[in-house]
Amino acid sequence: MMTRFVCLALTGMLSALPAFSQSNALDPALALYAAAAYDDALNALDQLRTSARAQDTARIEYYRALCLLAIGRTTDAETAIEQAVSAEPFAQPSEADASPHVRAQFREVRRRVLPAIVERRYAEAKAAFDRKDLAAAEKFRDVLALIDEPDIQDVAAQPTLSQMRALAADYLALSVQRR
Repeated sequence: MMTRFVCLALTGMLSALPAFSQSNALDPALALYAAAAYDDALNALDQLRTSARAQDTARIEYYRALCLLAIGRTTDAETAIEQAVSAEPFAQPSEADASPHVRAQFREVRRRVLPAIVERRYAEAKAAFDRKDLAAAEKFRDVLALIDEPDIQDVAAQPTLSQMRALAADYLALSVQRR
């Protein structure tokens, strides 16, 4: 009963994610989830994973996490959360959308994976800057915003992310000047 409540409470968090481009393709999985047919919903979501576009990954993985949490597969749910965070690092459940326990699970996974995402995004931004790509400024803004995420403030002051913050701010300024 508690698991069902936790999972239903999480459904609202998905509004922060980008809209699923093929919502009708997701509808059968959502109907199965709503009917508490979590294993069947997982099967449908797994089929969608193989054909999904990159921008749909976060939404699919969040629903997978909900189903996995509902059936008590916490380790698999953490993997789905990792994949969702990797696809959309700014999306997370709000206080209104999820129980404290579920938000804590998401926070813990984000705390673990965000530093690597920051490093990857910084490398992508730097490569864009080196190519004189005008989108570099926005990429550096994202890096700075990720470093400022509350979930990683305990590691943001460590040398790696602290230096990356300074470099990203400098490259952002240079990128803006190029425009």
